[in-house]
This record gives sequence, structure tokens and C-alpha cells, in this order.
Amino acid sequence: MVKRRLTGLAILGMLFFVSCARTTPESSNKPGAVAPETHAAKISETAGDSTEATAETVAADRPVDHDEHSAAQHLADEAHGHRHGVHGHSAPKTTVRHPDAIEIGDKVPDFEVTIAGQTRTLSELQKDTAFTADGTIALTFWCSFCHSCRDVEHDLDQLATQHKGKVGVIAVDASFGETTANVAEFALKEGLTLPIAMNESGNVADIFGIATTTTTVVIDSAGVLRYRGQFGNKSHGYAADAIDAVLTGKEMAVKETEHRG
Repeated sequence: MVKRRLTGLAILGMLFFVSCARTTPESSNKPGAVAPETHAAKISETAGDSTEATAETVAADRPVDHDEHSAAQHLADEAHGHRHGVHGHSAPKTTVRHPDAIEIGDKVPDFEVTIAGQTRTLSELQKDTAFTADGTIALTFWCSFCHSCRDVEHDLDQLATQHKGKVGVIAVDASFGETTANVAEFALKEGLTLPIAMNESGNVADIFGIATTTTTVVIDSAGVLRYRGQFGNKSHGYAADAIDAVLTGKEMAVKETEHRG
């Protein structure tokens, strides 16, 4: 009798053990239950999404300075017929800079451009009262064949007229294949009256680390780079604001923006 009871208990124990073994993995599939590997996968996906979003936000909002692809970019631009990468196509989120490009707050080295057939240096232009009263200069990189220049050139011309004799607002053509004759013909056709400086070597674009047209730089009376970036867009007149800040001695609200051609 005792032996039968023990045997019966042993059988019941084995049945209970088998039942537990079967129900344990199934319980992990109940709503709200997450298996360890599934939970880890969810964390990985979330972290990946967060990292990607953060990277995009930083790339879009912060000033950028990446030299690592400059050589490849230069070769690519030459292959498409553009010298020093100054062209009218949309800029990538990360702006390629020449390795020797100066930064905001740096003294701008002297350079040469050709205006109306005459070679002029930056230092000469800053002393020329026909261009500027105190030496403040604003340069916008421009050419006759880029679509983005068509969007800003009449606003640029108006800005030059508004500040004539006070600030030297000048368009700089550093694009490959442009000539003084064809640029003068284009300006006459479009009714542009601002000074247009030719820079065939493209070295001025290299100095400022510029690879796209419509990018603007503002140089103060001391020859210091105070602003570099977009000429403006529908909601912000960056170049006009930068010029006003320099002339009034106010703190520059925006010192640099992403470059967009």
C-alpha cells in the first residue's frame, strides 16, 4: 500500500514537472511579455533611430568644416568643368572646405580680383571710398550660368545700391569658363549694376573655403572675416543682417550658416 502511494506520488510529480516545462516557454508569448533577445533588438533599433536623427540635426544646424574629401571633391568638380568647386548646384549637408580656408574671426589675406578690366587687391578696395566708406566689404560668389544665382542676384544688386559708397557689395565670379566680356553682356541684359569681380584662378574661393555660388562673406573695416554663409532665403536676409551688424557695431546674430548653392 505504501509502495503504491509512493509510486502514485512519483507519477503525479513527473506529470507536474512535464506540465511546467511545457507552459514556461509559452508564457513568454503572452501579451506584454518580451523575450530577452526581442527586448535587446528593440533597444538597438531605438538607439539606431535616435543616432540617425541626431546626426541629421547636427549636420543641418551646425557650421561644418570637413576637409577629408576636399581632394576628391576638387577632382570631381574639375571633371564637370568647374574650377575650385564653385558652382550653382545644391550643396550637400556637409560643406567641403579647402584645407587652408580661414575661419570666422581670422584676418583675411590680401588677394587680387579683376573689376572692369582692372586688377584690384582687397586692401586697395578697402581704401577706395568709391566702394566703401570704412573698408567694409561684402562678397557674394556668383556666375552667369547657375540657376541659384538667378534667385538672389537682383536682391544682391539692390543691396549694393542701398549701401553704395558705404559698403563694397561685390559679386565675385570664380567659375571656370567665364570671361569679362560674357559676364558684362549678361549683367547688361539682366540690368545688374553692382561691381562684378573676376577671379579666374579661383583662389579667392579657396581662401574662404567656398564651394558653391551665392555663398556670401562679410569683411569688416579691420579686414576680419565676420560672416560666411547663405546670402539669404525667404525668411532671413543673412547678408543684409551681417552688414548691418558690422556697421552698427552690434554682436553678429548669425556668424555662419550652411552653404547652399
